[in-house]
Amino acid sequence: MTRSKLATLSLILAAASISACSTVQMPNLDILKTLGFDNEDDAEELGEFPSIADTPSVPTDVRSAAIWDAEAKKLIQE
Repeated sequence: MTRSKLATLSLILAAASISACSTVQMPNLDILKTLGFDNEDDAEELGEFPSIADTPSVPTDVRSAAIWDAEAKKLIQE
């Protein structure tokens, strides 16, 4: 197959696939109804969410390198 015929065939296949994709209808999804809320007022009654300002800038519950090494050595010995 020559290059021009291959290019033409590729162009036709691309156009056909694009036109086929345009016929697909996506459903109209309403997130509030999907989550089980009857109306928007129910979603507002969930309560207060934690403030982002209250979160630490770095994790506070991370082990030190020495503790990781000691635990790894225990596992290796077992």
